Amino acid sequence: MKDFNLTNIFCEVLSGLGIITFLIPLLDILNCYTLKETLAFIIDKTTLANFGILLFLCYTLGLLFDAIGLAIGDLFLDDLSNKDTPTDVQISDFWKNANSHVLNYRDIQWAYYSCYRNLFIIFAPGSIVWAIAIWKNFNWYSAIITLILLGVFEWILFYSMKTLLKLYYTITKSYR
Repeated sequence: MKDFNLTNIFCEVLSGLGIITFLIPLLDILNCYTLKETLAFIIDKTTLANFGILLFLCYTLGLLFDAIGLAIGDLFLDDLSNKDTPTDVQISDFWKNANSHVLNYRDIQWAYYSCYRNLFIIFAPGSIVWAIAIWKNFNWYSAIITLILLGVFEWILFYSMKTLLKLYYTITKSYR
């Protein structure tokens, strides 16, 4: 139980919930289920047991997607959001001198960065999918408003990612 970290679990569940919110309008676009049918099913089947299953499903999806997010982040997103990475000497100094409370704080920053990165990756195509589903079920101006609002959300996620990654690297670079 020593390694139990509620922040990491929360971030994985949030990423998994992001995947589910991507799949709901996708099912509508593919004519599998309508938004109305999906939302009615969710409301009708809301029980404590189903909530536990949903949490487990979200956590599992979040864990699986975290590997994809890590790969995408490593390929281009981490460099795009921050170019001021620590040197090998700074990293070595950090691991030699860092206290456990600093490591815990740094781990929390990484958990939130990872969560925001995953949500950013999910909501990039998700914004388009939601706009198409809204257009299909309502009208074009509701779709435009949805796209604008989700675009603002994407910008907020990117800015938060940039800030968290800068803080994460600053913690590592501050040790001598």
